[in-house]
Amino acid sequence: MTLQDAGEIRLSVPPVSRVWHPIWTDRGAAALLDAIRPSLAVAPSVNVYDRTGALVSTANFSLPGAEYVTTYDFARGMDDAVAICGDSYDSEGRYAPFIAWLSPDRQVSKVIRTYPYLALSIAIAPDGTLWTAGADITRQKGSASPGDYDALRHFSVDGTPAGPGVPWSMVRDTLAVTSGFIVANGDRVGWYSRLHGEGAKYIEVDRLGNVTAYPGFPLPDNSPDRITGIALTPRGEVFVTALVYSKAGPPPVSTTLYLLDRTSKSWLAVDMPPSAAKGNIPLYGSDGESLAFASATTGSSTARLFAVSAPTTGN
Repeated sequence: MTLQDAGEIRLSVPPVSRVWHPIWTDRGAAALLDAIRPSLAVAPSVNVYDRTGALVSTANFSLPGAEYVTTYDFARGMDDAVAICGDSYDSEGRYAPFIAWLSPDRQVSKVIRTYPYLALSIAIAPDGTLWTAGADITRQKGSASPGDYDALRHFSVDGTPAGPGVPWSMVRDTLAVTSGFIVANGDRVGWYSRLHGEGAKYIEVDRLGNVTAYPGFPLPDNSPDRITGIALTPRGEVFVTALVYSKAGPPPVSTTLYLLDRTSKSWLAVDMPPSAAKGNIPLYGSDGESLAFASATTGSSTARLFAVSAPTTGN
């Protein structure tokens, strides 16, 4: 398979804002600005863009009664609603992890408190339900027995549990949960652990609730790496990007793109076009059968799209 350059799209991001890993969907992009606030007076905001990069809406995100809010991840739905997961403290120091819904007009329409479960990554499925990856913060690493609780959880549109998720026994590592990527599209949801080596894995749940685990991709010559993005296309293709370093350490050598082959339960390396092969070029998501990456020259405020040439086998 090949990737064909489909052009660059610049997002209308305020110049003084810090962009926190934009995401790209079939409807365009979304970006979380100032996700970790430099002061209590600055609220994190959510910008939503159309497929041309034009700003559709923006909203400062806050929670009633919260003095400090940290947002860990966000997602954009097919109806332009936004879901956010994070945690907060009130004026008396009380702690509350949460999941919040922002309606298409950018009003906070629903908030659920999830303690002791802390959702650290989030995705909105095409049917509007939510999937999260997180951990029970009352448990020490390694102390939870298999099946104690769901690390990956499924929530209905009203915030109630929507069925079984993925148990801790399939994850078994706090670091894997706290730094992974979750994505939903078509009839499935997928989560990559972001770890490398023997601990890396990709877990997928189909529309019937069947859970399948795949090993992570192999690293060239056991070089150190950092997973930087994931995309799940409507055809069901799963792509991940990794920033691979030389054994001697930084600077990074290149961004490597992998495609999951479900039949062989292995990952196939995909050639990156010259315009996207050097440096840290994370994968933002997919737009139909095109993949959206960060730009090699202008960073997170610009996306470059590449069309996937043809359906692939093994999926």
